Amino acid sequence: MARYKQSRSLSWFLGTAIAVLVAGTGAAWWAVSSLKPKPESTTVFPTPSSVNQSSSQAVPKSSLGQPSHAQVYWLVAQGDKTALIASPITLAKSLDKSQSLQTALEQLLTQTPPSSQSSAIPPGTQLLSVKNDAQGIHVNLSQTFTQGGGSESMTGRLGQLIYTATSLNPQSPVWIEVEGKPLETLGGEGLMIDQPMTRQQFDENFHDSTHP
Repeated sequence: MARYKQSRSLSWFLGTAIAVLVAGTGAAWWAVSSLKPKPESTTVFPTPSSVNQSSSQAVPKSSLGQPSHAQVYWLVAQGDKTALIASPITLAKSLDKSQSLQTALEQLLTQTPPSSQSSAIPPGTQLLSVKNDAQGIHVNLSQTFTQGGGSESMTGRLGQLIYTATSLNPQSPVWIEVEGKPLETLGGEGLMIDQPMTRQQFDENFHDSTHP
């Protein structure tokens, strides 16, 4: 009987010890697990280089410095009036605005207008120089520009020159020189020339004779 009680006590002791050991192990595992840092949620931001690439698109070189449509202005009869008519010209993409302006003026002075159109600019007129600065467009022509024709012809050539010179910038004022001197009057009848002259001024002063 004593042995039975002793064996039972020993079994109870061993069972209790095992239970305590298991419980202690579980508590230790929970404590260790709770001490481990949880994985952080991360947000990936673009690098500065990728921001720059996405926010600014490269500009093609072909679009840099390209002028607007350069035009040469000819004359066309409309009843008892003479009107200015624009004729677009083809320019190389490599030309800047100054070169495009020079090309347009040279074509005005040297080319033959299309059929049903005419030019009041005397043959042989030369473009001595052209410059575009903050004050406007400076055009220097040879003396031939002032020769021949009556007041209608003088008005026509003046309109052709003003409108062609401002085809890239219609608001720009034009300074006209002949052989390096400011043009104050044009023709034998003394057509007064404002310096500088804009398209608006030309239209206001000569609308009854020539208009676009």
